Amino acid sequence: MRHVILIVLGTLLAGCAPMQVTLPVGVASVAYAQARADYATATVIVTQACTAGKLSKEACASAKVIDARAQILRQSIEAALMNPSQPVDWAQVLAYTASVAELLLKLGVL
Repeated sequence: MRHVILIVLGTLLAGCAPMQVTLPVGVASVAYAQARADYATATVIVTQACTAGKLSKEACASAKVIDARAQILRQSIEAALMNPSQPVDWAQVLAYTASVAELLLKLGVL
């Protein structure tokens, strides 16, 4: 349930005008770690489904676009987490989390 709430919040924040919400680095690190683990799982499931032909070519191409966007977010988030003087953008963490939901929607799991 917590993941669904984060996904909904991430989707809402990702669609809003650019804003930056900051949290202590420890809080952002824990939230990001969970999102990263969930994303890794979703990526494996989608990759296996595409390889086995269980998803259409369009769905697999769309998943690649989602993955490319998530990797850009990942780089930005991890750069902020590694540099204490740079604030962590919570909206980016939530947008990354929303990428998990997008991948799972492609599979029809969510």
